[in-house]
Amino acid sequence: MGKSKEQLQAQQANLAVQQQSLEQMRRDAAIRERAYGAISPFGNQLLGLGQGSLTGDVPSWLLGPMQEQTGKNFSQARSNLWDTLGSTGQLGSGVGTGPLAYLSAEEANALASNKWQARQTGIGLGLQGANVLSGQQALFNPNQSGATATMDPRQFARDPMLGNILGALIGAGGAAASGGLSRGGRWS
Repeated sequence: MGKSKEQLQAQQANLAVQQQSLEQMRRDAAIRERAYGAISPFGNQLLGLGQGSLTGDVPSWLLGPMQEQTGKNFSQARSNLWDTLGSTGQLGSGVGTGPLAYLSAEEANALASNKWQARQTGIGLGLQGANVLSGQQALFNPNQSGATATMDPRQFARDPMLGNILGALIGAGGAAASGGLSRGGRWS
């Protein structure tokens, strides 16, 4: 005996719903692909900057302004020192070489510090690039990245990492609720 008219209609309605769902998934995938195409060049550029900074390859646009300002500052200090040493007659003497050597050493330290700071800034920008790339996945593909929100609560008991996170949150909430924080905002 074949399927009844109601069964065939239900089957057709189910097929229509599945086709609509598939079409919506295709539209969502296209939106994610466009978003990724717009965001990923920026994130990849920042990531590349961070990778270069790890090896000491700091771009001139990042290091240049700091080095230029340091040079200006020490140029003025050197000019003031020469004027002072010259007015006292000690510019060419052995007494004058000490302060000039000290100033040169301080300038070298400041320039090296600028390079270090520029490297750290570049590495930080690289980390932001990695965050952009991973964050856009969470925003534009919540089915994979946000699975924890829709996870079966019993999964926390089976997954030690999730269980530890949940335990820490419950412990912190309990401590705050029971007066575990002092008036100064510090743990008592």
